[in-house]
Amino acid sequence: MESPPAGPTGVAARGSGRRQWRPFYFEAQHGEIFFTLMMLGREDPGEVNVSWKGPSIAEVPNVRRRYYIEFNRAKRRAYVRPLTRDGLPWFEMDVSGGRGNVLFAGQRLQGTADWTIQ
Repeated sequence: MESPPAGPTGVAARGSGRRQWRPFYFEAQHGEIFFTLMMLGREDPGEVNVSWKGPSIAEVPNVRRRYYIEFNRAKRRAYVRPLTRDGLPWFEMDVSGGRGNVLFAGQRLQGTADWTIQ
């Protein structure tokens, strides 16, 4: 993946002709279960990357999956889930504002979201 443009501040200058990176980042934890979802692209919603870690949850190498996505940056609302049940761990993430929940591994985890455009 192409890295974000770097300037003296690490952010592309306005009017530089380059579009800004539009990341979305969500992380949640419950006990020993950790879940992160990131969407990164020059347009919303961007490419989805998901990772998780937990004592009884198999870690899967970064596999390409298709997702059902509802995403509205202006209203700061996001909903993401895999498009089909494919044998990998299932999740449903629902975010409003800076907080959200994800149903993952049979548990509801609460987390925080970062909507900052870089």
